[in-house]
Amino acid sequence: MNMPYYLSKSLHLLIMAGVFVACCAGDALAEGAWLKPVIAVSEQYDDNIFLTPSNTTSDTVTTVTAGVLLEPKLSRHELRIGYGGLFEFFADNSGQNTDNHRVQGEAVLNFNQWRVELSNTFSAFENRTGTEDTARIPRLNNHSGIGVIYQFNKMDLGLRYKYRHEDYRSNDPIGDFLGQSLTYQDLDSDENSAELELALKLWPKTALLLSGRYGKLSYDSGRKSDSDYFDILTGLRGEFFTKGEIEGKIGFRSQDYESFAADFDEIIFLITLTENFTPRDTLTIDLERTTNTTIEQENAYFEGTELAIAYIHKFTERIAAKLRASYRINDYPAAITVGGQTGTRKDKIWLAGIGFNYTLTGGVEISLAYDFGQRDSNFDTNDYDNNLVSLRVSLPF
Repeated sequence: MNMPYYLSKSLHLLIMAGVFVACCAGDALAEGAWLKPVIAVSEQYDDNIFLTPSNTTSDTVTTVTAGVLLEPKLSRHELRIGYGGLFEFFADNSGQNTDNHRVQGEAVLNFNQWRVELSNTFSAFENRTGTEDTARIPRLNNHSGIGVIYQFNKMDLGLRYKYRHEDYRSNDPIGDFLGQSLTYQDLDSDENSAELELALKLWPKTALLLSGRYGKLSYDSGRKSDSDYFDILTGLRGEFFTKGEIEGKIGFRSQDYESFAADFDEIIFLITLTENFTPRDTLTIDLERTTNTTIEQENAYFEGTELAIAYIHKFTERIAAKLRASYRINDYPAAITVGGQTGTRKDKIWLAGIGFNYTLTGGVEISLAYDFGQRDSNFDTNDYDNNLVSLRVSLPF
């Protein structure tokens, strides 16, 4: 498969940044390993591999994760380039086997009062992570970004540009939109956005954020509704209380759709709070509300609101436990008819889990985890319960 043009250009930028960092670093390189390979193997029992409301199918899944991270230790600049592969093998349902690949790069170039940030993530995957879909559909996506930040005495001025490309590798049908039958490939899209941000240092270690962002989402086939949006946001970045940190914004989005009656004019937010109660106890709270692209028939988007909580306790330097839970509501604006039911779809998604990690001498890590997921929808065909039990061994080199 030939490398897509957008991926080639993004990687060229990162490679050029890496060469520039290496040339500028000189003898400022610190000691330490540049390359960090890792491999992990996990065995998981899944009681509902197709996420169906009834007649569920269970299976045992072997997952092999392999990757490598290039991270030279530099005194002034930063560079990280990594690859990760995740391969799933189903014991009884081999047709569900998946290959998932990710290449990710980040570079931060510091020049006195200037800072340049470059990032690119290319993924080729079939798993369902981060999607509303219960089917394993092969797809490619690419996320790229560049930011230029100028630091004044009491203010940082930043200009950031982001690009996202989605490329589905399936012609399976997904339903109708405005009287036309669509397939997954009708979801192929490009999104461009630019943001101007002011970070006002009103407190010693915390900045007040003010920003405006404009974006445009365009579908390749033109059969799904294009849109453009404008955000006005404010927030905080830095230390929160004595041992906590905050990174987040809240504001208003106006998103206009070219061929869809229900525009979006609502509050949006993305906030992360981290509190370190003790050196062994950390609590993280994530809050998010925004628009999302959708596969649901007759809908151009859905509105997603999520609260996620994670708590980590280290019993010793080698033994740790993690509790996690989240609650998400997905609201769809357009009415649909499925299985004799008519109305606007609304899903409530619950996730909860507990895990234990034990680190052996040499960095080998053993993890045991249980996770429960439930989607409760007003359309019965979208309901499911899911239980996962997994044992994972990670081997660094």
